[in-house]
Amino acid sequence: KDDMNRLRMLAGNLNADWRGSDYMAPALARRLRDFQFAQEKRRKKYGKERPWGILGLYDHLASVRMDVEWAEDAAWRRQNCEPYL
Repeated sequence: KDDMNRLRMLAGNLNADWRGSDYMAPALARRLRDFQFAQEKRRKKYGKERPWGILGLYDHLASVRMDVEWAEDAAWRRQNCEPYL
């Protein structure tokens, strides 16, 4: 905890935006936004209902995996100047 505070203080000397504890790297923020977009898109297409029990858990994990893969693919396409939506 103390090391993290020192690191934030040193980073704050480089850029004032990095001083706050709520700072998030732009690349990470964009990945999270892509992940949230993928979730919303999937839920709009397939609905929010889920099976119960172990099948529900499997369905949830498979959905998260799909959303993460979509976000990673969007980041790769963005980096290589290709369309991604």
